[in-house]
Amino acid sequence: VRHRNTDGRKSYSLSKVGRSNASQGYFLQQAFIKETGKLKITAQTSAHYTDKSFEEKAIGGVKPNGCEADSTAEQQVKITNATAASEPAAPNLQLHQNVELKCDALTGTATRSCHNANFAVNGFIEAGIKYAATAVKEDLNGWTSNTHTTAAKITNERNLLGDNVTNTNARLNNLKKEAQLSACSKMLTNYAEFESSTAFKRTAIKTLLSDFTNEKESTTPPSKLDDALKAAYGTAGDKLADNIWKKVSSSTAPTSKPDGETKTRLDALNDWTALTDVLSRLSTKQLLALQVRDLPADKVDTTKEKDCSYKNGDDCKGYCKMIEGVCKPEKKGKEENEEKDEKHLQLVKAKTRRHANLRILSGKEKSAKIPVFSSARNWL
Repeated sequence: VRHRNTDGRKSYSLSKVGRSNASQGYFLQQAFIKETGKLKITAQTSAHYTDKSFEEKAIGGVKPNGCEADSTAEQQVKITNATAASEPAAPNLQLHQNVELKCDALTGTATRSCHNANFAVNGFIEAGIKYAATAVKEDLNGWTSNTHTTAAKITNERNLLGDNVTNTNARLNNLKKEAQLSACSKMLTNYAEFESSTAFKRTAIKTLLSDFTNEKESTTPPSKLDDALKAAYGTAGDKLADNIWKKVSSSTAPTSKPDGETKTRLDALNDWTALTDVLSRLSTKQLLALQVRDLPADKVDTTKEKDCSYKNGDDCKGYCKMIEGVCKPEKKGKEENEEKDEKHLQLVKAKTRRHANLRILSGKEKSAKIPVFSSARNWL
């Protein structure tokens, strides 16, 4: 699952970039389609074209226009494995610049053709530009005879999307393959989702059978593991919720607060940050508890003890001395004081370490966070 999710996240990031690029192209297309450009120049006095001839000049301008809101049907599409697999590809729409050109040489007269008559006052040439997803059929026949007021039509494609749509569709297809929704739907609260997992079986043998060094997925006989699982989780896991999850959910764990530590119910943890905080604190407490338990005992030099212990009566002499009927090394002056000081120092150090660790264990001191990840994540 983790491998598939890693691939899925990579594919998702790539498809997200592709969708962003494609959506910008769609946005530009929409802006062009909503604009209608026109240029009309009209003959003035003496049929001359002057600065007054530009009767209409709304050509070439494009204003930003947002896309229409999604339809209700589109917003209510529910994504499942089935619908994701049959989701249509993003359309590779192409924009077409469609131009219509008219010419009227003698406005208001019967003979208005521009190819066999001079321009008169108010005669004009008019060009209109529209953008659309479809191209108009090119037609120049309107300018071959006395029909110039029937517009000539020409079209050109404007490719604003490049290869963004093609790349996006390919990345979305990879995402569908690598990020299956079924992998994300598995739940640790559902016994059937993980009972066949080898990682779960190894963990169960370690914990339920106290075989902490186990790395196998089965026991000899197999019924040994089956009986342990049944006792812990019921038949086919029917006691999993009662025996495990209800108790887990109602348990409290240490969590961070601005001035130290507090207790929080596990069922109130709803994100990875909160869960990591709890696991870090619990792990730190466990490590510190082990350190307190495993503090080394004070070392005692037993060499002289052994030398004196076998002596009896008059043989107990030199650096040996009878003390309460037992021959022991005699402590003198500076040596005795140094030994007492060393023992006292070691005792103080041990008490200090225990005190500091217990303050962290009790939550009175902040502890460093240690990244911890539960092995249960590998069961699915």
